[in-house]
Amino acid sequence: MSRRHWIAFAVIASTVVAAACSEDESDSLTGVEADLPSAEPSVTVSSLADLASLPLAEFEPDGGGEVVEFVNPAMGGVRYSVSADLPPATIHDTLIVFTEPPTAQIFAPRSNATIALVTQSIAGSAVSTVDDFIKTVEGVDGAVVEPTGDAVELFGRRLRGYEISNGTDTEEPTLFSSARFGAPVDTEFSPFPFALVYLADTPSGVLMASMSGSDEANARKSSGAFATFLSTAELTGPGLDTPLPPGDVIEPASIGSPPEPASLLDDGPPALEVTFAPIEPGPYQVPNVGRQLTIDIEDGWFAQPNFPGIVVLTAPGSIGPGDHDLVMISDVVEYLPTEAGPRRGGESVPISNIEDLLASPPIGFDMSRISTRELGSVSVTQFDLTSDPEVTCVLGQPCEATLVTSYGVTKPLAAGFDHRIWWVEHETGPATVFAATALHDPDFIERATALVETIEIS
Repeated sequence: MSRRHWIAFAVIASTVVAAACSEDESDSLTGVEADLPSAEPSVTVSSLADLASLPLAEFEPDGGGEVVEFVNPAMGGVRYSVSADLPPATIHDTLIVFTEPPTAQIFAPRSNATIALVTQSIAGSAVSTVDDFIKTVEGVDGAVVEPTGDAVELFGRRLRGYEISNGTDTEEPTLFSSARFGAPVDTEFSPFPFALVYLADTPSGVLMASMSGSDEANARKSSGAFATFLSTAELTGPGLDTPLPPGDVIEPASIGSPPEPASLLDDGPPALEVTFAPIEPGPYQVPNVGRQLTIDIEDGWFAQPNFPGIVVLTAPGSIGPGDHDLVMISDVVEYLPTEAGPRRGGESVPISNIEDLLASPPIGFDMSRISTRELGSVSVTQFDLTSDPEVTCVLGQPCEATLVTSYGVTKPLAAGFDHRIWWVEHETGPATVFAATALHDPDFIERATALVETIEIS
């Protein structure tokens, strides 16, 4: 699997832009034409029973356990709840919760419940209507789309049901992006190999609620989480009755080149060269950060992007950028207040040194646990960023931020997630930044901290 994405939900690393991409990125459009297929979909809204007459599907909510409420900027602002033992991931305009642990096969599909606003295909084509969505799916060889004959209600709308499959055992080919139309396609997801998908047209795009998995029985393992999504989710922002603002390209005004890989120490451990695969435990040099550094990696870590200017390590169970990952980047020059899309939510704030960031942390975040420590012989400033509990995340009130490097690689700081950051300033060049992120999982933050504390910078 050569494409740059995390496990299970097939999410390309949102921290990586063209400066850090491989040359064969076009290969990611597996099984899909560069534009939507020209044929009309065989299943159309007009050929089915009137939507209002369809019975509502019934799903049993999660039984009796504690649920946790979240607010998020997705879809212009949303509030929803999930079972306390199933924290969700949020990717642009998508909310997703997996209801079973990852398997040894890291790209294998597993049961999940999803709510999303779909506005573009992975080819960058607009997906404006349910017909566009169905047409894209039916353009895949072997794809089957059958009406379920029922509907669900979400955000005051009735969504028509479809059963989608393609007879395979993977989520390939991926078809749609969670990034809003206008933003670069940095995510991929698919209704394959099996999904119960409920769809509705809105002025902002296609509203989707789904249960997906390896087959129908596996997909329906998420029926409790799906029912909780449907019964608790509400739009807190402008809603979907008018088009939401398009996505943006998040990058500095002038993009330079990523740092050259650092030269290797002759007497040091081997270079970390693996990408999108498990890492064998042991010490490594990490040249792609642009500094001579070594790290001692324990069992259970995966390498994700590992290119000049961006190195990402993840723990098992990570499903996408910002979820259980440790990101290493260089030369952060500014941060941007950002909203879902992603899109710019305000003016950029230059960062020439750590004092700039400490004096003006991103809006919507609380900064705490500020300390100075050593990585080898180099002094490092460590601090935590957590979401202000008072934020609403509605459109026009940004509650997220994005660290932006001089060469265009970005590190999103998502709402509701815990972020621990290590800021390393150098006398002879730009700063190096390590950022660990997880959703309400202090154990991972501490595990990432232990990993960072093995780093020695020359």
